[in-house]
Amino acid sequence: RNRPITFISTKNKFIGEMIMVGLKKLIFMVFALCIANIIFSQEIPKSYYVSAQGNDETNNGRTEATAFKTLRKAIEVASKGIIKRITIIGTLNQTSENNSTMSSYAVFFIDYNGKDELLITGKENASTKEKAVLSAAGTKVRVVNLNLSTENKSKIRFEHIEISGANTNHDGAGIYAFSGYTTLGKGTVIKNNTTSGDGGGVYVRGHCIIEDGVVIAQNSAAYGGGIYDKSSELTINGGLITKNNAQFFGGGISSGNSSRSLFTINNCTISENMAGENGGGLYACGESIINNVVIVNNSAKANGGGIYRKEINGNYGKEYKGLTINNCDIRENTAEFGAGMYLFSGKCTLSTGNIKKNKATFVGGGVYVDSAVEFINSEAVITENQAGDGGENIFERE
Repeated sequence: RNRPITFISTKNKFIGEMIMVGLKKLIFMVFALCIANIIFSQEIPKSYYVSAQGNDETNNGRTEATAFKTLRKAIEVASKGIIKRITIIGTLNQTSENNSTMSSYAVFFIDYNGKDELLITGKENASTKEKAVLSAAGTKVRVVNLNLSTENKSKIRFEHIEISGANTNHDGAGIYAFSGYTTLGKGTVIKNNTTSGDGGGVYVRGHCIIEDGVVIAQNSAAYGGGIYDKSSELTINGGLITKNNAQFFGGGISSGNSSRSLFTINNCTISENMAGENGGGLYACGESIINNVVIVNNSAKANGGGIYRKEINGNYGKEYKGLTINNCDIRENTAEFGAGMYLFSGKCTLSTGNIKKNKATFVGGGVYVDSAVEFINSEAVITENQAGDGGENIFERE
C-alpha cells in the first residue's frame, strides 16, 4: 500500500537546529549568571561593620556578627580594598577606639587618600541601641579629624550618624575637615560640641557639601558656633542649623574667612542661634549666594541678628557679586543695630523675599546699611520691623 511522502525542507531543519542551539546557549548563560551572582553576593559584602563589641584581631568586619571593634581598622581595610562603605552599630568612643596614645587632637583620626568616595554611615532606621554615634565625651579633643588627599581629590561622606560630646580648645570640635571633599548627608546630626577655638560643630578648610536632612545644633565656639568656614567652597543644600552659640561672631555660621571663597546656601533653616557680638544667624565675608533660606529668631548682642556682612577684601574684580540674597524669609531676629541684616561693607543685592518683624534696640530694625556699602533692593518686602531710635525698616548711614 502506498503511503504519502513527507518532504522536510533542509533549510527549515537547519533553522530549527540553530534555534535549539541558541536556546541551549541562552539557558546556559542565564544559569551561569545566576550562579555567579550567588557566589558574588556571598563572597563580597556590601559593607564593613564596626561595633564596640567587635574585635579587630579575630573578626573580618564583613557582617554585624563579625564586626571590627575600631573605626580605625575599618578605614584601613576599606582604604586598601573595593568596599567603600562602613556601617557603625551603636556608640564608638575613646575607650572603644583604644587610641589613648594615637592622637592628641581627635578621638577619630581619619586619613583617607582613595579616589572613590568613602561612606561612613549608621543604619537608616536603627533602634536606640544600634544608633550610630561617634562620641568624644569625657575627653579634651575633637570628635573627628579628617585628613583627605588633595592630590587624589579624596571624598568622604557621612549619613545616619551622630557626632557629639566634644569639649576642647581645638578648632572644629565636632568635625575638623582639613582637606579634600566632605559631604554631610541625610541623617547626620552634629550636636553638643564645644570649643574655645573656632567651629563648634564643623570647621571646614577643604570643600564641603551639606545636604538636606542634616542637623547642626547646640554647638558653641568663639567664632562660628555651628560652622566655621575657611574653605575654598562650602555649599549647603537644606538642613537645620539651630541653637548654636558663638562668643564673638557667627552664632550659626561664620563663612568666607579666607581671601577667596564661595559660600552657597539653599533651602535651609537657620534659627535660634546667638552671637556675643555680630551675626547671630550668619556672619558672611566672602562671595555669598543665599537662596530660599529661612533666617528666624536669631540674636546678636551688637550687630546683625540675622545676618552680618563684612568684606575682608573688596578687590575681587568685575565678576565678583558680593552678597546675593534671593527669596529669603528673614524675621523675628534681634540685635542692637541691624536686627534683620547689618551691612558693614561691600556689595549686597537683595531680590525677592521678606524682612519683617525684626527688632533693633537702637536703629535698623530691618536692615542697617553702613556708608561703605553698595545696597541694591529689587523686590524684597521690608516691613513691620522695629527700632528703638528710628530707622525701623531701613537705616542708611551717611
